[in-house]
Amino acid sequence: MDRAIREGSREAVSGDMKSRIDPRTGTITALLRKKHLYKTGNIVFYLTMSASTSNARALAALGHDARLSIFRLLVRAGEEGLRVSDIGEHLGLAPSTLAHHLSALVDAGLVVQDKRGREVFNRVDFPAMRRLVGFLTSECCSGVTVSSAEDAA
Repeated sequence: MDRAIREGSREAVSGDMKSRIDPRTGTITALLRKKHLYKTGNIVFYLTMSASTSNARALAALGHDARLSIFRLLVRAGEEGLRVSDIGEHLGLAPSTLAHHLSALVDAGLVVQDKRGREVFNRVDFPAMRRLVGFLTSECCSGVTVSSAEDAA
């Protein structure tokens, strides 16, 4: 059994996917339960990946539709950002759901929160966004050598 599961880490459930995050190591363990086509019962797949780099954490945070929508809205808002209530109004998200998703974006280093008086403004960390885009495009079209199946045999 995976270390992240043994140590009783945080757990999230989404449809047939269940994932656990070890807060000490950042290891994400995903368990996918899928019905076998010919037999009754469940087959459980264990997938482990490490989200230890800032790029991996940022991409993981943007891998959820709600967080991606929040991030794109904040990009459109520019340097001024938006209040939490404005984001919720634009996207129709409940305050608790919005707080959860904003927290994930802040933890990933993509969003910065500024408190102004009694209000919290959220804005994109544009240098972090540019670093992520640079990471994704740094080797664009540089070419990849692929050996054919005949060469491998």
